Amino acid sequence: MYRIAIVDDDNDSRDFIRRMLIRYGAEKNTEFVVDGYENAVDFIEKYKAGYDLIFMDIMMPYMDGMTAAAKLREMDKNVLLVFITNMAQYAAQGYDVDAFGFLIKPVTYESIALKMAKAMERLESETSGSVVIGSKTTFRKVRISDIKYVEIRGHTLVWHTTGGNFTNTGTLKQVQKQLGTNFALCNQCYLVNLARCDRLDKTEVVVSGETLQISRYKKAEFLRQLNRYLNNMP
Repeated sequence: MYRIAIVDDDNDSRDFIRRMLIRYGAEKNTEFVVDGYENAVDFIEKYKAGYDLIFMDIMMPYMDGMTAAAKLREMDKNVLLVFITNMAQYAAQGYDVDAFGFLIKPVTYESIALKMAKAMERLESETSGSVVIGSKTTFRKVRISDIKYVEIRGHTLVWHTTGGNFTNTGTLKQVQKQLGTNFALCNQCYLVNLARCDRLDKTEVVVSGETLQISRYKKAEFLRQLNRYLNNMP
């Protein structure tokens, strides 16, 4: 399942794009959840980094699409962003906010399908290297390489990432199975990304500049996994 947002003050345009996305998903046997926003202010104020793809109109009242995109990139550097416009000269500005592409009005199903094919190729290639951190009300996709370590506090998981800290519920055992062999327990509270280990001494490991304790009971296995990781590095 992929989540898509459409930010466009034109109700007819927003509805048309939504219907074309649902049609494309049905043809490709892929499920899309599509949310619509009629202005960029509401979208930015309510934004949670859970979208895979965003279609953003450029000419909107209150806040134009380029301004909204700049604010979006402060919160989410990874989501794919496609601008909707009737003026192709905005393409140069799109590079400043890492736009994935443009849809030129009048939008057709063929232009959406072409853009979606390219977007799906990108998203599918990234999925294997990402993990979804979900709660009852929100979820976000994070690149595994951006995870520094995962901490357990009672029944709460705290994901320490390069983009900030995020929480949900679960167990470290479940997370370790999800993230794979490049992550190891340095004690019963911390699951460490071995690629982000900076320094190691007798009782501590420094992970992306943060010092974590290594327990006596986990030390031998942690060292074994770390040595295996280092020996297999390209």
